[in-house]
Amino acid sequence: MPRAVVSFARVHGPLLLLRGLRHTFLLHLTTLWDFAVLDSRSILHAMRILDAYALAMGIKPGAEGYRQVVHVATQDTRPGTASAAAAAAAVMPASGSHRHE
Repeated sequence: MPRAVVSFARVHGPLLLLRGLRHTFLLHLTTLWDFAVLDSRSILHAMRILDAYALAMGIKPGAEGYRQVVHVATQDTRPGTASAAAAAAAVMPASGSHRHE
């Protein structure tokens, strides 16, 4: 499970941030920890990945920075639209540049 969570954060982290779901993701990870499915080290690792994406995307830490992202997420980011392509290009690593654990 820890590898799956970290991989999920790597692959879907930018989308989670664009949709303002960082805190929801953390709550989900906390629930997994509550039921002894995940350890705290894996939670920290996954959240560091998300926070690194946030810094790369220019999102300020804290609630105000994530509120700005929610505003941006109201734009049309459906697959195939120009804004979706621009958002993905801005935050996704180049093909083959991320490693799997």
